Amino acid sequence: MYSLLFQGEKIWALAIVLALIFTYLAYRRTNPPLPVTRRIVMAFLRMMAFVLLFFILLEPLLMQKGVIEQKPKVAVLLDNSLSVSLSDTERAEQLYNTAISAAGGKYETAQYIFSDSLYGDSQTSFDGQVTAIGDVLMYLRNSYREDNLGAAVLISDGQNNIGQDPLNVSAHLPFPVLTVGIGEKEAPRNIAVRRIVSNEVGYVDVPTRALAYIEGWGIEEKVTVKLMHNGELIAEELIEPGMRGQQIEVAFEFTPEEAGQTFYTISVNNVEGENISEDNIRSFAMRVLPSRKKLLIAWDDLGWDVTFMKRALSANEHYEIASIDFSGRIKGELSVPRGIDDLREYDGIFLVDFPISRDWAEHFNAYLEQGGSIYHVLGSSSSFDTGFDSPFSQNPPRWATDEFQPRETVRGKGHPVMDMGEEIADGWTQDLPPLTGFLIGDKLKKGVEILLEHPKLPGMPILALYQSGKSRQVILNGGDFWRWGFTPFGFGADDQIWKALVLNSTDWVLSREEVRPFILKTDKQIYKSGESVYFSASLRNESDEPVDGRVINLSIKGPDGEFSRIMQESGGGFYTLDVGSMDVGEYSVTAEVEDKAGLPETVRNTSFAVEAYSAEYADIRENVGMMQGIAAMSGGEYLSDDQLAETLANLELSILEKRVRNEWDLRHRWWLLVAILFFLAVEWIIRKRSNLP
Repeated sequence: MYSLLFQGEKIWALAIVLALIFTYLAYRRTNPPLPVTRRIVMAFLRMMAFVLLFFILLEPLLMQKGVIEQKPKVAVLLDNSLSVSLSDTERAEQLYNTAISAAGGKYETAQYIFSDSLYGDSQTSFDGQVTAIGDVLMYLRNSYREDNLGAAVLISDGQNNIGQDPLNVSAHLPFPVLTVGIGEKEAPRNIAVRRIVSNEVGYVDVPTRALAYIEGWGIEEKVTVKLMHNGELIAEELIEPGMRGQQIEVAFEFTPEEAGQTFYTISVNNVEGENISEDNIRSFAMRVLPSRKKLLIAWDDLGWDVTFMKRALSANEHYEIASIDFSGRIKGELSVPRGIDDLREYDGIFLVDFPISRDWAEHFNAYLEQGGSIYHVLGSSSSFDTGFDSPFSQNPPRWATDEFQPRETVRGKGHPVMDMGEEIADGWTQDLPPLTGFLIGDKLKKGVEILLEHPKLPGMPILALYQSGKSRQVILNGGDFWRWGFTPFGFGADDQIWKALVLNSTDWVLSREEVRPFILKTDKQIYKSGESVYFSASLRNESDEPVDGRVINLSIKGPDGEFSRIMQESGGGFYTLDVGSMDVGEYSVTAEVEDKAGLPETVRNTSFAVEAYSAEYADIRENVGMMQGIAAMSGGEYLSDDQLAETLANLELSILEKRVRNEWDLRHRWWLLVAILFFLAVEWIIRKRSNLP
């Protein structure tokens, strides 16, 4: 139903009356006199022009209201991931076709395949490297917000290994999901290197360990586990793997010989009857530093931050930790350093709630000039002498009492210091106890990187990194940070996040590398098969200003040859490139800037590796609990193969009545102006032919 509305209906009636009056007065008498018929025609033309003009001025609105019926649709989704290819692809495709045929007899169907995302119906390949069932269901819901999706049929093994929780998503779906399980009922005969635990940082000539967890299904014979480096055998162990998926821990002790980034592999030999060999080898990366690090923890007023900082640092056996009360109230084995000669014995100095006086500012400045590293754990007693080369450009900042949970900055997301582990979800700061205060100091020196900031004061550093020459400083700016290492135990968790935060930031502050005007890196050192490889670069000129508009050629050399790509400009001196998934192997990368004008450095190198292991190999059995849970949470049903066709054939779905309302503003329609001009033009022509002025 259509209706025409005006700004004021009474004014519209008055406008018509005025148009009639104006035209009547204009053509009541003419000189020279004209026939009545001609005067009526000209009066009509002028009146229509007036009527349309008033029509526009009164802001006309054409409105459509009504109800339309939307017939229900059924979406059929088939799991196209690699884990399905390891079980029964023929059965999966047969169920897919059965569902389409049975549902299509009564309803319109939409066919999809999925793995990491939802794809339109196309040829199945069963090679998806991950399965994101939760993301797929959420995408399906969002895609049909304006349509009547009556039901969805999910054919999958239920092995969700990335993205949102399918059960949580299913509970909020407006349509039921009918699930059909595929995949092995029993685990096939297989041996796998399931995971590796190792230190990300090692030290030259200092023994370190790597733990490999070997999982066996139906393996009775002994197998050999090997640790390899650059194709050379480092160590090997003969083990008896489990029969029912038990994970056997194999410990390797080895000693890195050269500093730098390096890769190791742990493998287990293939066994007869094994249909998955790609999970028999895993890789891990290690950054080898020159020597063992000596750290000094200094405080002026002993508090819990000292205790928990020391506890976190002690988790790294390659740190030799000394602690000194600079106030002199607590006597220890070590005396307070007297100057730069004493300070430079330490690779890093941790100042916990420490007031830096003028004298100490001179000593610490001299320490930094020689490439030293200082880690500031700020508290209510912290202060900076104006002569100290701190990350703050305006000294001294002041302490503010406030309870808050910091948030990650854009720069913080993806930064190695913020890598809390794969099992830690985004927004992890919101799951930790609030901090109780912070040092107000938002005026920072150029080059300070803020990784955590105050939620209500953007740019207020809570965790920040600062590098000047070879020296580095970290600011941990929050009252009672020790709670992050203590409180989680009361909720059944652990201090993993606290330790990761401290150790990652300590690793950064101890890495005495000069600030490079050209930096190239990947977001990971080792990628699983199928993962996208992502590069980022930053470029600065001789004045340490970001440089945009340059062409950076990336040359990537791997097992199958060499190829080139051009990085994409992202602004602010940053360049990025996503080259997609790569073949298994180790890769060396060279980035070169074409236009070298004004740039102190134009060539950078890095490396990364891709391992054959995929998350899809972790378990190829059907996750019955997941499939039943999705059906139950969404109001659907978990179906057997025999029940699928009959259930869909008898499925009763409702027609949805949807109210529609459309509005069109007629003021700006071009044809109204054309009509006014037409009426006036025809009237003018007739007047001229009738010898009227």
